[in-house]
Amino acid sequence: LFDISRVSEDANQINLHLPFNLAGKTRLTVRTANGTVSSDLDVAPVAPSIFLDAGGAAIAERADGSVISDNSPLRPGETVSLLMTGLGSVAGPAVAGRAPAAPLPVSATVNVSVSGQPATLISATLDSGYPGLYRVVFQVPASIQSSAMVQVTAAGAASNTAKLPITN
Repeated sequence: LFDISRVSEDANQINLHLPFNLAGKTRLTVRTANGTVSSDLDVAPVAPSIFLDAGGAAIAERADGSVISDNSPLRPGETVSLLMTGLGSVAGPAVAGRAPAAPLPVSATVNVSVSGQPATLISATLDSGYPGLYRVVFQVPASIQSSAMVQVTAAGAASNTAKLPITN
């Protein structure tokens, strides 16, 4: 039995943050005033996923916090902070459902590719801003001259791919 932290909910959805040490087959039971429902889950220790905007582009920021978009694209060689979830355990004390006081390094080996080309990884951390939010900071390869697809792998597990607006 594990305690699971509820991050948010509305009439149609419940967002949960699972404990970092929960992996394998488990049963999730949700009890509400309207009744109880259970479902079997297969929880992977790492399941990376890039957060996307409504148009399918990666939610990403520059070092100054400005958001990357078609109207404000990256330049080749620029550093970008990609917002993600599912990178698994971290080096340091982390409690499910709570953002750490300071960013904590991801335990898994993380790699980033942009249009199939390896990018220079700067850091991969559990962010201190919101529970379950990870930041993967990397440098866009100088050879990438236009919008490209970005993908992250963690412990060999691949994320979804997402558009990364880039212009020369």
